[in-house]
Amino acid sequence: MYHDVRDLHHTNHPRRYELKSFLRVEEFEAQLDYIQRFYTVVSVAQILAMYRGAAELPSNALVMTFDDGLKDHYTEVLPRLKARSLTGAFFLPARAVLHRSVMNAHKIQFILAAAEEVVVVRKVFESLDALRRQGVTLPSNDALWSTFSRSQFPGRNRWSPEMVFVTNLLRNGLTKDLCESITAELFAKMVTVNEAGFANELYLSFDDAREMRSAGMEIGGHGYESVNLACLDEDEIENEVKRSALFLSDLFDQSSISELIFSYPNGGVNLTTKACLRRHGFAAAFTTQMQLVVDIDALELLEIPRLDAPQQLPRHDSDAVPCRWTTEAISASI
Repeated sequence: MYHDVRDLHHTNHPRRYELKSFLRVEEFEAQLDYIQRFYTVVSVAQILAMYRGAAELPSNALVMTFDDGLKDHYTEVLPRLKARSLTGAFFLPARAVLHRSVMNAHKIQFILAAAEEVVVVRKVFESLDALRRQGVTLPSNDALWSTFSRSQFPGRNRWSPEMVFVTNLLRNGLTKDLCESITAELFAKMVTVNEAGFANELYLSFDDAREMRSAGMEIGGHGYESVNLACLDEDEIENEVKRSALFLSDLFDQSSISELIFSYPNGGVNLTTKACLRRHGFAAAFTTQMQLVVDIDALELLEIPRLDAPQQLPRHDSDAVPCRWTTEAISASI
């Protein structure tokens, strides 16, 4: 599972790339060298063909997936995969690509990168206090801090309590409308009021995606607004999945497509989300559950686990290596 692959000389927000799992271009190149030495890169289509009995997978099969529809995937990743005759599966948030709006999750990341973390927490508290003065009933700031400053994944990252609090609260800690309104307010004050211009630099375009598909890459859905489906009600899940499927249909120039693929935003999967994906033609979906697939016959196609490439790249002996991968780390492991 990949997200950003970024040349840090080409960003006005370097702190954002310290706060999130990402790879520098040279690190990505080193990983590609490592992957090609020990693994056989396969497509999601090959996995699905195997389940139909139409293909076999090598024992060292590896799928490369890329979330969030980032411009990096077009400018940095695509040419490197093409040069090595490799394929990848790219999962696109429809609204960001079509309407040049910034995903809420990304707004939160750039807000955290815009100021010291304690300053961001103070500004969140100020927004909450303003809502209380308007008559909105909310738990106290102390109660919210106690609830949302604790990581759900202790030991998996180095985030401070402030980073954990802001991320948890503004993603799923309040109603969807409140999360979005507070995040939008802070993004406009602390990052930019030109959201469309910002989105143009952050996300690939519809034409970029078509070009990537023509180059042999697989394109899948990442929701419409790319929010955690497990936190939505059934109607909202239906809306997210249906609009994602329609986006892919337009992208592929077909009125209906079989074997669509999906990546769950924030890993939000449950029985309702899987049932909805099936109804709309999705045949495979990827989670953020970090583990290797050791029994391909027992794999649930709508709940495929992945390893976070910047943190855990599988070694050729099938062990997961919990480290920050750099050129030096890869060389040392080999």
